Amino acid sequence: MVGRYASANNEKTGHFDVNVGGKKWAFVSSFSSNDFGDLRMGAYGPDDYLKPFYVSRQDGKDVAVANDDPLRQRPTGYSQINMMQKIRFQANEKWDFQYGFHYSSTSNYSRYDRLIRTRSNGQPRSAEWYYGPQIWMMNALQVTHNAQSAVYDQMTIRLAHQFFEESRLDRDFNAALRFNRFEKVKAWSANVDFIKSIGQKQTLFYGLEAVTDDVVSTGTDEDITTGDIIRGPSRYPQATWSSYAAYLNYQYKLSPKTTLQAGARYNRFSLDADFTNNLDFYPFPFATAKINNGALTGSLGIVFNPSEKWTISANAATGFRAPNVDDVGKVFDSEPGSVVIPNPDLQAEYAYNAEVGMARIFGKSVKIDLTGYYTILDNAMVRRDFTLNGQDSIIYDGNVSGVQAIQNAAVANVYGIQAGLEIKLPAGFGFSTQFNYQKGKKSWTTAKRALHATLRPGLALPA
Repeated sequence: MVGRYASANNEKTGHFDVNVGGKKWAFVSSFSSNDFGDLRMGAYGPDDYLKPFYVSRQDGKDVAVANDDPLRQRPTGYSQINMMQKIRFQANEKWDFQYGFHYSSTSNYSRYDRLIRTRSNGQPRSAEWYYGPQIWMMNALQVTHNAQSAVYDQMTIRLAHQFFEESRLDRDFNAALRFNRFEKVKAWSANVDFIKSIGQKQTLFYGLEAVTDDVVSTGTDEDITTGDIIRGPSRYPQATWSSYAAYLNYQYKLSPKTTLQAGARYNRFSLDADFTNNLDFYPFPFATAKINNGALTGSLGIVFNPSEKWTISANAATGFRAPNVDDVGKVFDSEPGSVVIPNPDLQAEYAYNAEVGMARIFGKSVKIDLTGYYTILDNAMVRRDFTLNGQDSIIYDGNVSGVQAIQNAAVANVYGIQAGLEIKLPAGFGFSTQFNYQKGKKSWTTAKRALHATLRPGLALPA
């Protein structure tokens, strides 16, 4: 049991969990409740960061009220609850069953960056801009079977169902109309993974995966003075996104000091999106979008350990990211004065990566590591200016907004090095530092580095 209070945002947190176990059964239950008040910023920042006002509804009108404490970011407070239940049943040495239930829900919470904007006359742009309760629920079942069979030594089946719900609600200052947008997503996934050892030197990892997301998006426009509600545009199309994959990884111990690993994965992904619910509001030249493509990716790596204190590795790999409903079909104001519209012609982006790395331990207290990499990203998905029926702007939520869309851009190249130093000092102290250098187009750097993955095994200093 945990209780906590923090004065920075008037946080009040409570947590309770209990764990009960027997010979074959085990249970874990957990509950957390958080209540966060408005944040308070530091006293020595720029005046532009101050919050001199907040909006209050008084006598049927929106009023900009002076904030008695401009350092208080009003409104930023919200509350949240989290629940978890896990059950494990180990029938015998061969069979193991695990079930997990997760639930999380928030209160309404404000989009603070939209509520600090003002018009040229100094009045607030927005009276309301907040997210409705964000709800997430997941049921997950995992079954593991250990058996020395011809097909596998270990098999793991994972089944999961998830439900997401969120909403966005905004209204201009002293406007009667509130724009309400609601999203619900149901997601199903199934994985079957196998491990099989062949002799003392070879190991196979293989399996299948299936994922399906069902997206339901609706919109309403609400007159807060009369209570009338009419149908409005939705943020997303009604859509189903699916992915089906099979993979095989092969690990071969060439010698006590050298390990080779190779892998391949085939992915088939599809998207069916229906935009007819928005054609009354946006003049899209299309009513549906369909994607049905496949991709084969692979990797090849080698690790050489000359001694217990040395490791040298080299890897080459390909990867891809399939466009999802958010990429293809979203309609939203990405920034003030701009609106992102659907692009049904979007294709997957591909990454090609190569790297070489080394790590060395000196004595018992110093470790250094160094890695160099080069990555090519083809058909990168980025947000750029676009047109709709030959027009570079449209009316969105009553405002003239420039048109943008997620598009496949040109090839991007990024290369760099990363180095690390770790030193163990006496009395339990330690020192570590990291150095990173990378070069590429500025608009790609962060996203590209996120695609980079190192496959070499860890080399740790002795405890």
